[in-house]
Amino acid sequence: MRSLLRISLILVLCTVAFADVAPDAGFTNVPADLVLITSADLSGYRFFLESPMSVEEVKLNAGSTTVIAATGRGGAARYAKLIAVPVSDMTISGDLSGGLLDDLIRRKRFPNARELLSHNFQATITIIEKPVWKPPVYSLTIENGVVIATKPEVVTVVGGSGRSLMMYAIPVVIGGVLITIAIAIIGIFLFRRSRKRV
Repeated sequence: MRSLLRISLILVLCTVAFADVAPDAGFTNVPADLVLITSADLSGYRFFLESPMSVEEVKLNAGSTTVIAATGRGGAARYAKLIAVPVSDMTISGDLSGGLLDDLIRRKRFPNARELLSHNFQATITIIEKPVWKPPVYSLTIENGVVIATKPEVVTVVGGSGRSLMMYAIPVVIGGVLITIAIAIIGIFLFRRSRKRV
């Protein structure tokens, strides 16, 4: 009975740790769909999205875009890894689906399985960036017979208006300088005041 209570407590603590947290002032949380594109023949692989909450199979079609929506993926479910498993690895007899398949993936029992990417279905961005922000797009390709995911590059220009990320950094820098100056002035004022009392 005590062991069951301990396990329940651990699960509760894990859920709290993964809970959605409000962002700092000037920032906001936005849903971040997982967008996958490919023109390669991926028929030799099966793809799975593994999160602390579940393992689900993802169907990808060559020459098309696959969008895995962020809707309904709160808490721990928002953190996921895309796993590619060669069909040739799935030679275990019996019904290789459902709970058995999930368990084998979690325990890394497929020797040639590859973790292609990690994704957070929630992104924290500046409020000013929100109107032009888009989720990253990952490209899946085959190189030397192995599937790989190309991670998105850092984009320095947001949208088509030529506004760079510097426009978001400059206010932060200015704010930091002003706060530093204010602290210095208050410090000098308090120091002089204390000397006058002496």
